[in-house]
Amino acid sequence: MAAKGQKRRVKLNVLLSQNAIVDIRKNSDRMIASLKKIQKSGYDGILLKLAGINKNDSEVYAQLFAASQLACVVVLEHQGTGPSTQTSHSKQNQAGLGDGNKPRVELSGLLRHLEGECLVAKDLGAKFIISRIGHDWWSDAEAQEFLKGSLEVSKKIGIEIAHETQRCGIFRDPWKTLRILNEIPEISLCPNLSEWFCASGRIYNNKEDALWFDSTMAKIARNCIALAARISDGTEAQVFHPQDPAHRATSAAHARCWKKLWLEITRLSDNDLTLYAIPVHEATPRNHIIPFSRKCHGGDETEVNDWIKQELRDTFEKHVPGAQKWKMAKGKDDELEKTIENVISRGTKRKNDFKEIIQVSKQMRRTVKHYQRNPMEEGSSVVEENIDRVLYSANDDETPKMIAKKFMLDLKPLTDENKIFYKSLSSASKLLPKTIIVLPISAAKFIDKRAEVKPEVPEESHKNE
Repeated sequence: MAAKGQKRRVKLNVLLSQNAIVDIRKNSDRMIASLKKIQKSGYDGILLKLAGINKNDSEVYAQLFAASQLACVVVLEHQGTGPSTQTSHSKQNQAGLGDGNKPRVELSGLLRHLEGECLVAKDLGAKFIISRIGHDWWSDAEAQEFLKGSLEVSKKIGIEIAHETQRCGIFRDPWKTLRILNEIPEISLCPNLSEWFCASGRIYNNKEDALWFDSTMAKIARNCIALAARISDGTEAQVFHPQDPAHRATSAAHARCWKKLWLEITRLSDNDLTLYAIPVHEATPRNHIIPFSRKCHGGDETEVNDWIKQELRDTFEKHVPGAQKWKMAKGKDDELEKTIENVISRGTKRKNDFKEIIQVSKQMRRTVKHYQRNPMEEGSSVVEENIDRVLYSANDDETPKMIAKKFMLDLKPLTDENKIFYKSLSSASKLLPKTIIVLPISAAKFIDKRAEVKPEVPEESHKNE
Protein backbone atom coordinates (compact mmCIF):
# COMPACT_ATOMS: atom_id res chain seq x y z
CA MET A 1 0.00 0.00 0.00
CA ALA A 2 1.18 3.53 -0.74
CA ALA A 3 2.68 5.31 2.27
CA LYS A 4 0.45 7.76 4.12
CA GLY A 5 0.54 11.19 2.55
CA GLN A 6 2.05 9.86 -0.68
CA LYS A 7 0.27 9.32 -3.96
CA ARG A 8 -0.18 5.80 -5.18
CA ARG A 9 2.23 5.05 -8.07
CA VAL A 10 1.18 3.07 -11.14
CA LYS A 11 3.75 1.89 -13.65
CA LEU A 12 3.23 0.46 -17.14
CA ASN A 13 5.75 -2.05 -18.47
CA VAL A 14 5.53 -2.53 -22.24
CA LEU A 15 6.93 -5.84 -23.48
CA LEU A 16 8.43 -6.67 -26.86
CA SER A 17 7.13 -9.93 -28.30
CA GLN A 18 10.04 -12.21 -29.30
CA ASN A 19 9.57 -15.51 -31.15
CA ALA A 20 12.98 -16.76 -29.98
CA ILE A 21 16.03 -15.57 -28.07
CA VAL A 22 19.65 -15.71 -29.18
CA ASP A 23 21.62 -18.77 -28.03
CA ILE A 24 24.31 -17.27 -25.80
CA ARG A 25 26.68 -20.18 -26.42
CA LYS A 26 26.59 -19.73 -30.20
CA ASN A 27 26.68 -15.93 -30.38
CA SER A 28 27.35 -14.08 -27.13
CA ASP A 29 28.06 -10.73 -28.83
CA ARG A 30 24.72 -10.86 -30.60
CA MET A 31 22.99 -11.64 -27.29
CA ILE A 32 24.42 -8.50 -25.65
CA ALA A 33 23.55 -6.40 -28.71
CA SER A 34 20.02 -7.81 -28.79
CA LEU A 35 19.29 -6.96 -25.14
CA LYS A 36 20.74 -3.45 -25.50
CA LYS A 37 18.68 -2.86 -28.65
CA ILE A 38 15.44 -3.93 -26.92
CA GLN A 39 16.22 -1.55 -24.09
CA LYS A 40 17.02 1.41 -26.34
CA SER A 41 13.86 0.77 -28.39
CA GLY A 42 11.83 1.85 -25.37
CA TYR A 43 10.64 -1.53 -24.11
CA ASP A 44 10.65 -2.62 -20.47
CA GLY A 45 10.86 -6.35 -21.07
CA ILE A 46 10.40 -9.33 -23.34
CA LEU A 47 7.45 -11.61 -24.06
CA LEU A 48 9.37 -14.79 -24.79
CA LYS A 49 8.58 -18.14 -26.36
CA LEU A 50 10.70 -20.96 -24.95
CA ALA A 51 11.90 -22.08 -28.40
CA GLY A 52 15.69 -22.09 -28.53
CA ILE A 53 16.16 -21.80 -24.76
CA ASN A 54 18.70 -24.27 -23.44
CA LYS A 55 17.09 -25.45 -20.19
CA ASN A 56 20.52 -25.91 -18.60
CA ASP A 57 21.12 -22.18 -19.07
CA SER A 58 17.78 -20.93 -17.69
CA GLU A 59 19.34 -19.39 -14.58
CA VAL A 60 21.93 -17.63 -16.72
CA TYR A 61 19.29 -16.07 -18.95
CA ALA A 62 17.58 -14.88 -15.75
CA GLN A 63 20.83 -13.16 -14.70
CA LEU A 64 21.13 -11.53 -18.13
CA PHE A 65 17.58 -10.17 -18.00
CA ALA A 66 18.23 -8.83 -14.50
CA ALA A 67 21.52 -7.21 -15.55
CA SER A 68 19.84 -5.53 -18.53
CA GLN A 69 16.90 -4.40 -16.34
CA LEU A 70 14.41 -6.16 -18.65
CA ALA A 71 11.36 -8.00 -17.31
CA CYS A 72 10.73 -11.46 -18.76
CA VAL A 73 7.26 -12.92 -19.39
CA VAL A 74 6.85 -16.33 -21.03
CA VAL A 75 4.06 -17.16 -23.50
CA LEU A 76 2.92 -20.77 -24.01
CA GLU A 77 1.23 -21.85 -27.25
CA HIS A 78 -1.17 -24.78 -27.50
CA GLN A 79 0.66 -28.05 -28.29
CA GLY A 80 -1.23 -30.40 -30.65
CA THR A 81 -4.96 -30.73 -31.17
CA GLY A 82 -5.56 -32.87 -28.11
CA PRO A 83 -7.54 -35.88 -29.47
CA SER A 84 -7.21 -38.88 -27.19
CA THR A 85 -5.46 -41.99 -28.47
CA GLN A 86 -7.36 -44.29 -26.10
CA THR A 87 -9.00 -47.29 -27.79
CA SER A 88 -12.71 -48.00 -27.64
CA HIS A 89 -15.21 -50.43 -29.14
CA SER A 90 -17.00 -47.50 -30.75
CA LYS A 91 -15.87 -46.66 -34.30
CA GLN A 92 -16.50 -43.02 -33.52
CA ASN A 93 -14.25 -43.13 -30.47
CA GLN A 94 -11.58 -45.05 -32.39
CA ALA A 95 -11.47 -42.13 -34.79
CA GLY A 96 -10.58 -39.90 -31.84
CA LEU A 97 -13.98 -38.22 -31.79
CA GLY A 98 -16.30 -37.63 -28.86
CA ASP A 99 -19.84 -36.31 -28.66
CA GLY A 100 -20.81 -34.02 -31.52
CA ASN A 101 -17.88 -35.24 -33.66
CA LYS A 102 -15.43 -33.21 -31.58
CA PRO A 103 -11.96 -34.58 -30.68
CA ARG A 104 -11.77 -35.84 -27.10
CA VAL A 105 -9.58 -33.71 -24.87
CA GLU A 106 -6.55 -35.32 -23.18
CA LEU A 107 -6.24 -32.80 -20.34
CA SER A 108 -3.69 -34.73 -18.28
CA GLY A 109 -1.11 -34.46 -21.07
CA LEU A 110 -1.72 -30.73 -21.50
CA LEU A 111 -1.37 -30.13 -17.77
CA ARG A 112 1.91 -32.12 -17.67
CA HIS A 113 3.17 -30.00 -20.57
CA LEU A 114 2.06 -26.84 -18.74
CA GLU A 115 3.85 -27.89 -15.54
CA GLY A 116 7.11 -28.62 -17.36
CA GLU A 117 7.06 -25.25 -19.14
CA CYS A 118 6.23 -23.46 -15.87
CA LEU A 119 9.35 -24.93 -14.27
CA VAL A 120 11.53 -23.60 -17.10
CA ALA A 121 9.79 -20.21 -16.95
CA LYS A 122 10.41 -19.95 -13.22
CA ASP A 123 14.11 -20.72 -13.71
CA LEU A 124 14.19 -17.94 -16.32
CA GLY A 125 12.94 -15.52 -13.66
CA ALA A 126 9.68 -14.89 -15.54
CA LYS A 127 7.29 -12.45 -13.84
CA PHE A 128 4.35 -14.59 -14.93
CA ILE A 129 3.17 -16.80 -17.82
CA ILE A 130 0.68 -16.01 -20.57
CA SER A 131 -1.08 -19.21 -21.65
CA ARG A 132 -2.76 -19.71 -25.03
CA ILE A 133 -3.47 -23.37 -24.30
CA GLY A 134 -7.04 -24.51 -25.01
CA HIS A 135 -9.64 -24.57 -27.78
CA ASP A 136 -12.97 -22.91 -28.48
CA TRP A 137 -14.62 -26.30 -29.11
CA TRP A 138 -13.98 -27.45 -25.54
CA SER A 139 -17.13 -27.72 -23.46
CA ASP A 140 -17.48 -25.50 -20.38
CA ALA A 141 -16.84 -28.57 -18.20
CA GLU A 142 -13.60 -29.42 -20.06
CA ALA A 143 -12.43 -25.79 -19.97
CA GLN A 144 -13.12 -25.52 -16.24
CA GLU A 145 -11.33 -28.80 -15.52
CA PHE A 146 -8.25 -27.56 -17.37
CA LEU A 147 -8.34 -24.15 -15.68
CA LYS A 148 -8.66 -25.69 -12.21
CA GLY A 149 -5.69 -27.93 -13.06
CA SER A 150 -3.69 -24.89 -14.22
CA LEU A 151 -4.42 -23.17 -10.88
CA GLU A 152 -2.99 -26.19 -9.06
CA VAL A 153 0.10 -26.11 -11.31
CA SER A 154 0.49 -22.38 -10.65
CA LYS A 155 0.38 -22.89 -6.87
CA LYS A 156 2.70 -25.91 -7.02
CA ILE A 157 5.40 -24.19 -9.11
CA GLY A 158 4.90 -20.73 -7.61
CA ILE A 159 4.32 -18.70 -10.78
CA GLU A 160 1.14 -16.94 -11.92
CA ILE A 161 -0.56 -18.05 -15.16
CA ALA A 162 -2.64 -15.53 -17.14
CA HIS A 163 -4.91 -16.98 -19.84
CA GLU A 164 -5.12 -14.89 -23.02
CA THR A 165 -8.55 -14.25 -24.53
CA GLN A 166 -8.46 -15.61 -28.09
CA ARG A 167 -11.31 -16.28 -30.50
CA CYS A 168 -10.01 -19.83 -31.10
CA GLY A 169 -9.31 -20.43 -27.41
CA ILE A 170 -11.16 -21.07 -24.15
CA PHE A 171 -12.11 -17.39 -23.67
CA ARG A 172 -13.38 -16.95 -27.23
CA ASP A 173 -15.99 -14.25 -26.40
CA PRO A 174 -16.99 -12.04 -23.44
CA TRP A 175 -20.02 -14.16 -22.54
CA LYS A 176 -18.18 -17.48 -22.19
CA THR A 177 -15.44 -15.62 -20.29
CA LEU A 178 -17.97 -14.31 -17.75
CA ARG A 179 -19.54 -17.77 -17.34
CA ILE A 180 -16.14 -19.25 -16.52
CA LEU A 181 -15.19 -16.38 -14.19
CA ASN A 182 -18.41 -16.94 -12.24
CA GLU A 183 -17.37 -20.57 -11.67
CA ILE A 184 -13.61 -19.99 -11.17
CA PRO A 185 -13.07 -16.39 -9.96
CA GLU A 186 -9.40 -17.01 -9.03
CA ILE A 187 -8.00 -17.33 -12.58
CA SER A 188 -5.88 -14.55 -14.12
CA LEU A 189 -6.47 -13.11 -17.59
CA CYS A 190 -4.56 -11.36 -20.35
CA PRO A 191 -7.36 -9.69 -22.39
CA ASN A 192 -6.80 -9.40 -26.14
CA LEU A 193 -9.85 -7.30 -27.03
CA SER A 194 -9.14 -7.42 -30.78
CA GLU A 195 -9.86 -11.17 -30.69
CA TRP A 196 -13.32 -10.56 -29.21
CA PHE A 197 -14.05 -7.82 -31.75
CA CYS A 198 -12.98 -10.08 -34.59
CA ALA A 199 -15.07 -13.01 -33.26
CA SER A 200 -18.18 -10.77 -33.11
CA GLY A 201 -17.45 -8.96 -36.37
CA ARG A 202 -17.63 -5.52 -34.75
CA ILE A 203 -16.06 -3.22 -32.17
CA TYR A 204 -18.20 -2.85 -29.05
CA ASN A 205 -18.47 0.94 -29.25
CA ASN A 206 -22.15 1.62 -30.05
CA LYS A 207 -24.79 2.60 -27.47
CA GLU A 208 -26.32 -0.87 -27.23
CA ASP A 209 -22.96 -2.55 -26.62
CA ALA A 210 -22.04 0.05 -24.01
CA LEU A 211 -24.90 -1.23 -21.82
CA TRP A 212 -23.15 -4.56 -21.22
CA PHE A 213 -19.52 -4.07 -22.33
CA ASP A 214 -18.64 -1.50 -19.64
CA SER A 215 -19.81 -3.89 -16.91
CA THR A 216 -17.89 -6.74 -18.57
CA MET A 217 -14.68 -4.68 -18.50
CA ALA A 218 -15.28 -3.97 -14.81
CA LYS A 219 -15.62 -7.69 -14.08
CA ILE A 220 -12.53 -8.86 -16.02
CA ALA A 221 -10.44 -6.05 -14.49
CA ARG A 222 -10.36 -8.03 -11.22
CA ASN A 223 -8.56 -10.86 -13.03
CA CYS A 224 -6.43 -8.86 -15.47
CA ILE A 225 -2.64 -8.76 -14.99
CA ALA A 226 -1.62 -7.92 -18.58
CA LEU A 227 -3.09 -6.54 -21.81
CA ALA A 228 -2.39 -7.75 -25.36
CA ALA A 229 -2.79 -4.64 -27.54
CA ARG A 230 -3.70 -5.66 -31.08
CA ILE A 231 -5.84 -3.33 -33.19
CA SER A 232 -8.71 -4.91 -35.13
CA ASP A 233 -11.69 -3.34 -36.89
CA GLY A 234 -13.78 -6.47 -36.33
CA THR A 235 -13.48 -7.77 -39.89
CA GLU A 236 -9.78 -8.76 -39.75
CA ALA A 237 -7.55 -9.90 -36.89
CA GLN A 238 -5.56 -6.67 -37.29
CA VAL A 239 -5.68 -3.53 -39.41
CA PHE A 240 -2.87 -3.00 -41.90
CA HIS A 241 -1.63 0.08 -40.06
CA PRO A 242 -3.40 1.86 -37.17
CA GLN A 243 -2.18 5.26 -38.47
CA ASP A 244 -4.04 4.79 -41.74
CA PRO A 245 -6.70 7.56 -41.88
CA ALA A 246 -9.28 4.86 -42.60
CA HIS A 247 -8.48 3.18 -39.24
CA ARG A 248 -8.01 6.18 -36.95
CA ALA A 249 -11.47 5.74 -35.44
CA THR A 250 -10.67 2.05 -34.81
CA SER A 251 -7.40 2.93 -33.07
CA ALA A 252 -9.19 5.53 -30.92
CA ALA A 253 -11.84 2.96 -29.95
CA HIS A 254 -9.13 0.53 -28.77
CA ALA A 255 -7.43 3.30 -26.78
CA ARG A 256 -10.75 4.04 -25.02
CA CYS A 257 -11.04 0.32 -24.11
CA TRP A 258 -7.50 0.27 -22.69
CA LYS A 259 -8.33 3.39 -20.67
CA LYS A 260 -11.53 1.80 -19.25
CA LEU A 261 -9.69 -1.35 -18.26
CA TRP A 262 -6.77 0.46 -16.60
CA LEU A 263 -9.05 2.86 -14.72
CA GLU A 264 -11.07 -0.07 -13.37
CA ILE A 265 -7.91 -1.97 -12.32
CA THR A 266 -6.51 1.06 -10.47
CA ARG A 267 -9.91 1.74 -8.84
CA LEU A 268 -9.90 -1.74 -7.32
CA SER A 269 -6.56 -1.30 -5.51
CA ASP A 270 -4.93 1.32 -3.27
CA ASN A 271 -1.48 -0.28 -3.62
CA ASP A 272 1.33 0.71 -5.94
CA LEU A 273 0.80 -1.21 -9.17
CA THR A 274 2.84 -2.45 -12.11
CA LEU A 275 0.75 -3.18 -15.20
CA TYR A 276 1.93 -4.97 -18.33
CA ALA A 277 1.02 -4.44 -21.99
CA ILE A 278 2.20 -6.17 -25.17
CA PRO A 279 1.89 -4.51 -28.60
CA VAL A 280 0.81 -7.24 -31.02
CA HIS A 281 1.09 -6.73 -34.77
CA GLU A 282 2.32 -9.56 -36.96
CA ALA A 283 3.74 -9.26 -40.45
CA THR A 284 1.45 -10.61 -43.17
CA PRO A 285 2.27 -11.19 -46.86
CA ARG A 286 -0.28 -8.61 -48.06
CA ASN A 287 0.69 -5.69 -45.88
CA HIS A 288 3.49 -4.28 -47.97
CA ILE A 289 1.25 -4.13 -51.09
CA ILE A 290 -1.08 -1.52 -49.58
CA PRO A 291 0.90 1.54 -48.49
CA PHE A 292 -1.44 4.46 -47.71
CA SER A 293 1.15 7.24 -47.56
CA ARG A 294 4.80 7.89 -48.25
CA LYS A 295 5.69 7.84 -44.55
CA CYS A 296 3.82 4.81 -43.26
CA HIS A 297 4.05 1.41 -44.90
CA GLY A 298 1.68 -1.40 -44.05
CA GLY A 299 4.28 -4.17 -43.97
CA ASP A 300 6.70 -2.85 -41.33
CA GLU A 301 5.97 -4.99 -38.27
CA THR A 302 8.51 -3.21 -36.06
CA GLU A 303 7.21 0.25 -36.98
CA VAL A 304 3.58 -0.67 -36.19
CA ASN A 305 4.48 -2.27 -32.84
CA ASP A 306 6.53 0.80 -31.92
CA TRP A 307 3.54 3.00 -32.78
CA ILE A 308 1.20 0.87 -30.61
CA LYS A 309 3.79 0.98 -27.80
CA GLN A 310 3.79 4.80 -27.86
CA GLU A 311 -0.02 4.91 -28.06
CA LEU A 312 -0.20 2.67 -24.97
CA ARG A 313 2.18 4.92 -23.03
CA ASP A 314 0.41 8.15 -24.08
CA THR A 315 -3.05 6.79 -23.14
CA PHE A 316 -1.74 5.44 -19.83
CA GLU A 317 0.12 8.59 -18.75
CA LYS A 318 -2.73 10.88 -19.79
CA HIS A 319 -5.65 9.08 -18.14
CA VAL A 320 -4.47 6.82 -15.30
CA PRO A 321 -4.22 8.55 -11.87
CA GLY A 322 -0.73 8.17 -10.36
CA ALA A 323 0.78 7.05 -13.69
CA GLN A 324 4.57 7.19 -13.68
CA LYS A 325 6.21 8.78 -16.71
CA TRP A 326 8.35 6.31 -18.60
CA LYS A 327 12.12 6.34 -18.09
CA MET A 328 14.51 4.02 -19.84
CA ALA A 329 16.06 1.61 -17.36
CA LYS A 330 19.84 1.60 -17.47
CA GLY A 331 21.27 -1.87 -17.82
CA LYS A 332 24.65 -2.69 -16.38
CA ASP A 333 26.80 -3.44 -19.42
CA ASP A 334 29.70 -4.77 -17.34
CA GLU A 335 27.42 -7.27 -15.60
CA LEU A 336 25.98 -8.38 -18.95
CA GLU A 337 29.38 -9.12 -20.47
CA LYS A 338 30.72 -10.69 -17.26
CA THR A 339 27.68 -12.99 -16.99
CA ILE A 340 28.10 -14.16 -20.57
CA GLU A 341 31.84 -14.79 -20.03
CA ASN A 342 30.98 -16.93 -16.98
CA VAL A 343 28.43 -18.90 -18.99
CA ILE A 344 30.87 -19.71 -21.76
CA SER A 345 33.66 -20.71 -19.34
CA ARG A 346 31.21 -22.72 -17.23
CA GLY A 347 29.99 -24.52 -20.35
CA THR A 348 33.56 -25.47 -21.30
CA LYS A 349 34.30 -26.69 -17.75
CA ARG A 350 31.04 -28.69 -17.68
CA LYS A 351 32.01 -30.44 -20.94
CA ASN A 352 35.47 -31.29 -19.57
CA ASP A 353 33.95 -32.56 -16.28
CA PHE A 354 31.50 -34.63 -18.28
CA LYS A 355 34.30 -36.32 -20.25
CA GLU A 356 36.25 -37.01 -17.04
CA ILE A 357 33.20 -38.50 -15.30
CA ILE A 358 32.39 -40.72 -18.27
CA GLN A 359 35.95 -42.06 -18.27
CA VAL A 360 35.99 -42.70 -14.49
CA SER A 361 32.53 -44.29 -14.56
CA LYS A 362 33.47 -46.64 -17.42
CA GLN A 363 36.72 -47.56 -15.67
CA MET A 364 34.86 -48.29 -12.41
CA ARG A 365 32.35 -50.49 -14.19
CA ARG A 366 35.08 -52.47 -15.98
CA THR A 367 37.18 -52.85 -12.82
CA VAL A 368 34.30 -53.97 -10.61
CA LYS A 369 33.11 -56.48 -13.23
CA HIS A 370 36.66 -57.82 -13.57
CA TYR A 371 37.05 -58.39 -9.82
CA GLN A 372 33.61 -59.91 -9.52
CA ARG A 373 34.62 -62.50 -12.13
CA ASN A 374 38.08 -62.99 -10.54
CA PRO A 375 37.57 -62.60 -6.76
CA MET A 376 40.94 -64.24 -5.89
CA GLU A 377 42.99 -61.86 -7.98
CA GLU A 378 44.84 -59.11 -6.09
CA GLY A 379 44.13 -55.51 -6.98
CA SER A 380 44.59 -52.01 -5.72
CA SER A 381 43.36 -51.22 -2.22
CA VAL A 382 40.82 -48.74 -3.56
CA VAL A 383 39.20 -51.32 -5.82
CA GLU A 384 39.33 -54.10 -3.18
CA GLU A 385 37.53 -51.86 -0.71
CA ASN A 386 34.78 -51.18 -3.23
CA ILE A 387 34.24 -54.68 -4.69
CA ASP A 388 31.32 -55.35 -2.36
CA ARG A 389 29.99 -51.81 -2.51
CA VAL A 390 26.71 -50.84 -4.16
CA LEU A 391 27.15 -48.70 -7.27
CA TYR A 392 24.44 -46.10 -7.91
CA SER A 393 23.80 -44.33 -11.26
CA ALA A 394 22.86 -40.71 -10.45
CA ASN A 395 20.02 -38.76 -12.03
CA ASP A 396 20.57 -35.39 -13.70
CA ASP A 397 21.42 -32.64 -11.16
CA GLU A 398 21.13 -35.07 -8.23
CA THR A 399 23.46 -34.23 -5.33
CA PRO A 400 25.30 -36.52 -2.84
CA LYS A 401 23.08 -35.03 -0.13
CA MET A 402 19.95 -36.14 -2.02
CA ILE A 403 21.41 -39.62 -2.61
CA ALA A 404 22.30 -40.03 1.08
CA LYS A 405 18.78 -39.04 2.05
CA LYS A 406 17.25 -41.38 -0.54
CA PHE A 407 19.11 -44.43 0.80
CA MET A 408 19.20 -43.38 4.48
CA LEU A 409 23.00 -43.18 4.57
CA ASP A 410 25.41 -40.87 6.39
CA LEU A 411 26.44 -38.02 4.11
CA LYS A 412 30.12 -37.64 5.12
CA PRO A 413 31.20 -41.24 4.42
CA LEU A 414 29.42 -41.14 1.06
CA THR A 415 31.15 -37.91 0.05
CA ASP A 416 34.58 -38.95 1.37
CA GLU A 417 34.49 -42.34 -0.35
CA ASN A 418 33.66 -40.83 -3.73
CA LYS A 419 36.30 -38.09 -3.50
CA ILE A 420 38.77 -40.81 -4.49
CA PHE A 421 37.18 -40.70 -7.93
CA TYR A 422 35.88 -37.10 -8.08
CA LYS A 423 38.35 -34.80 -6.33
CA SER A 424 36.16 -31.67 -6.25
CA LEU A 425 33.02 -33.50 -5.05
CA SER A 426 31.00 -31.85 -2.26
CA SER A 427 27.64 -32.60 -0.64
CA ALA A 428 25.97 -30.02 -2.90
CA SER A 429 27.64 -31.02 -6.19
CA LYS A 430 25.08 -31.40 -9.00
CA LEU A 431 25.85 -34.64 -10.80
CA LEU A 432 25.44 -35.37 -14.48
CA PRO A 433 23.09 -38.20 -15.51
CA LYS A 434 24.47 -41.75 -15.09
CA THR A 435 27.40 -40.63 -12.91
CA ILE A 436 28.50 -43.70 -10.94
CA ILE A 437 28.45 -43.13 -7.16
CA VAL A 438 29.78 -45.70 -4.67
CA LEU A 439 27.46 -46.11 -1.69
CA PRO A 440 29.40 -46.67 1.60
CA ILE A 441 27.57 -49.88 2.48
CA SER A 442 27.96 -53.53 1.54
CA ALA A 443 25.47 -55.16 -0.79
CA ALA A 444 24.15 -57.44 1.97
CA LYS A 445 23.63 -54.58 4.43
CA PHE A 446 22.09 -52.46 1.70
CA ILE A 447 19.48 -55.16 0.97
CA ASP A 448 18.71 -55.52 4.69
CA LYS A 449 18.42 -51.74 5.10
CA ARG A 450 16.04 -51.40 2.15
CA ALA A 451 13.91 -54.26 3.47
CA GLU A 452 13.31 -52.28 6.67
CA VAL A 453 11.41 -49.65 4.71
CA LYS A 454 7.86 -50.88 4.15
CA PRO A 455 6.18 -49.47 1.07
CA GLU A 456 2.96 -47.57 1.65
CA VAL A 457 -0.13 -49.57 0.69
CA PRO A 458 -2.94 -47.52 -0.90
CA GLU A 459 -6.23 -47.54 0.97
CA GLU A 460 -8.05 -48.87 -2.11
CA SER A 461 -6.09 -52.14 -2.03
CA HIS A 462 -7.38 -52.82 1.52
CA LYS A 463 -10.90 -52.23 0.35
CA ASN A 464 -10.45 -54.68 -2.52
CA GLU A 465 -9.27 -57.36 -0.10
